Amino acid sequence: MSARAAITSSAVSRIVTRVARRTYEVATRHPAGEARYLQRNMCANLRHCGCPGRYLVIDVHLNRLVVCLQTFPDTDVEEFTMLPLDTFLHIIDATPLVAIDLIIPNKERGFLLGQRVNKPAQGFWFVPGGRIRKNERLDDAFRRIAHDELGHPDLKRGDADLVGVYEHLYEDNVGGVPDISTHYVVLGYKLRKPVDLDALPATQHTAYRWATAAEILDDPAVHSNTQAYFSASANR
Repeated sequence: MSARAAITSSAVSRIVTRVARRTYEVATRHPAGEARYLQRNMCANLRHCGCPGRYLVIDVHLNRLVVCLQTFPDTDVEEFTMLPLDTFLHIIDATPLVAIDLIIPNKERGFLLGQRVNKPAQGFWFVPGGRIRKNERLDDAFRRIAHDELGHPDLKRGDADLVGVYEHLYEDNVGGVPDISTHYVVLGYKLRKPVDLDALPATQHTAYRWATAAEILDDPAVHSNTQAYFSASANR
């Protein structure tokens, strides 16, 4: 092992230990959504960790702490720092958020659902998706969200059709703070053909399953905002 690699490994170990301890403390005192958001914020702020091409990923689920180091090409490591939770909550309180939802089919006419970890819609089955960042082009946002939500690095917006533009209105928010509702404007995209999904990330969902459109519409555990993608009017 080179001297640089040894120094880098030591530095990463110290960072992981410090951040893991702080994240565990937050996770045991605060709602899961707030703990997970703070965890992601620290994750973003600790990017690189002195290792070119490496990115620290910390997954928190209340009193269970999992820390792993994932490797991506250098070009995939983004210069992006998440907002502090209080700042983000001010934004949620004042303006809509814009997001992309991904409708993923398989060869058996099923569609991918994940059981949400975070508020809003915590505990419901939902299609994968994510927010668009400021100054992020739609093509770049689609590629990043597909990577983050599906672990798939090669999906492009050109591989999907726009199903429609939807409004998602929630009474709660990611931090679980009272009296702050969440308003999303969502672009729903359906992939034209199935893709291979080898390992789905556990950051946003505790479980995954496939369900047909009929099963989705009949299941009260599937959120109504996901059911809207499979309604008769959405498929005309």
